[in-house]
Amino acid sequence: NRQASTISRSRAAEAAIRRRENDSRNYKKHSSTSQPKPKLKPQATTGTDNQDLKDSLRNRAQVLARTPKALDAILFLIRAIEKNPADVKFRTLNVENKMFKSTIATSPAGLEYLKLIGFQGEEFRGARPRHFVLKSKSTDLARLWMGKAVLEKEKEGLIYATAQEQM
Repeated sequence: NRQASTISRSRAAEAAIRRRENDSRNYKKHSSTSQPKPKLKPQATTGTDNQDLKDSLRNRAQVLARTPKALDAILFLIRAIEKNPADVKFRTLNVENKMFKSTIATSPAGLEYLKLIGFQGEEFRGARPRHFVLKSKSTDLARLWMGKAVLEKEKEGLIYATAQEQM
C-alpha cells in the first residue's frame, strides 16, 4: 500500500512537470514578441567560478550543519540521485510535503543550498514554487557532486557534532 502511494505520487509529479512544460511551450508558440530571444550557450566554468561556488556551498553547509536533519536530508537526496539519476521522483521535491517542511525547510540555508546544486523552483502562472526540480538536461553533475563532498565534510565537523548532541 505504501509503495503504491509512492508510485502514484511520483506519477502525479511527472504528470505535473509534463503539464508545466507543455504550458510553457504553448505560451512560447502564441507569444506576441516580434523578435526571437537569442539562445544562450552553456559556458564552461572557470577556476574562479568554481571556487566561488565552492565557497558559497561551504558557507551554506555551515549554516545547514546547525540543523542536522536538514543537512542529512539533502545528503540523502543527493545520494539517491547518484544511485538513480534517471528517476524523476528523486529529482522533484514538493515544498508542501511534511518531510520537506520538517527537514530541509527548517534551515534558512536549505533552499539556497538546493538552488546552488542545481535545483530550480517550478513556478506556475507566477505563483510561489510548489516543486523544486533538478532537470536532467540542465543538470551540472559537477555541482551536485561538489555539493555532496562539501556536506560530507561538514558532517564530520564540530558544528554538526555539537548540533547533534543538542537534539
